[in-house]
Amino acid sequence: MYRILCFAVVFFFFSADNQAQEKPLWEALNCDTTLVAKQIMGVRPIVLTLFKKDSMPLVVPKRLIFGTKDSESGISWLILPREEVTSETVLDSISKQYLSLLLPPTQTLYERWEPWLSTLRADFLQRRDSLILYFKDYYPLYSIKVISDQRTREDQQKVLKSGYSQAHLSFHELGLASDFGIYRNKKYTTQARHYMMLDSLTQKFKLRWGGHFVGFVDMPHVQYYYNSAELLRMHPFLGIEYEYFYHIYVKRVRDRIVKGEEHLVEDSKELLVEINKLRQEEPCFCRQANAVLPLEYYPDYYNATEDLLLVLDRVNGVFWAQFPKQPVKKYRMGVWK
Repeated sequence: MYRILCFAVVFFFFSADNQAQEKPLWEALNCDTTLVAKQIMGVRPIVLTLFKKDSMPLVVPKRLIFGTKDSESGISWLILPREEVTSETVLDSISKQYLSLLLPPTQTLYERWEPWLSTLRADFLQRRDSLILYFKDYYPLYSIKVISDQRTREDQQKVLKSGYSQAHLSFHELGLASDFGIYRNKKYTTQARHYMMLDSLTQKFKLRWGGHFVGFVDMPHVQYYYNSAELLRMHPFLGIEYEYFYHIYVKRVRDRIVKGEEHLVEDSKELLVEINKLRQEEPCFCRQANAVLPLEYYPDYYNATEDLLLVLDRVNGVFWAQFPKQPVKKYRMGVWK
């Protein structure tokens, strides 16, 4: 009996110690290539590996050539942006959009995902404009108008640097947010009490008011979803856009916790949890040094000074990347941990 009790006590403390060492669900995940991933390799993990500030080259590619090897019989190719094919690589439209992130940007964030966001945008505008009409009828001493709607990435970065936002990726960029200006006697007002009227109105029209934001109150702001985590639960393909700022979000949460202000970053923690869920549904890739790309992996039309060449070898669980005028990089598949 004594031995059983001692074993139980030891097991309890061992389990408690292991639980204490587990990372929070929001904490950063790392790629472990000592483990073998069981998931099917798609395009997103490749783009995720390269779509980082420290991975993008100085020479920007004009064209992307993407090859997939699913058997020993050969490689299928796809060329972007013109989508020329030889022995066609079959990719869905979202995967092609993922690959386009590695080329120079020619669209705003909303334009890039417009086929999937246009219905949401239309619904948001209908609710927002209904709110404006209601406001005019019930608050005749005031007037209201939209002073900020869609933004480019450059616009958002300017607002971020000015201190009028803390969002590295804003709903404005997705066409799902607007800022109102309220006027009394034809004069624009910034007094918080005037914007309190938006509280009940946003609830009535099922929008979220920035006056309820925790950590950074934004009184003129209204948006379609409660927060970015809810957006990703509804539209997980947009998770790739948030990945660019992943370590910024992690650092923000860690810094606030150190300061005893964890309650101010609950939305950031929730967002990181959703990003991590998406990561764990797929394999990851880590770079290996001294790579040499086999000659048969170079198509005849490859231009070493202008093209980004990507080859996904599903047979051996690796992919190869060669940016213009850059050495070859080889990445082996692993598991997010």
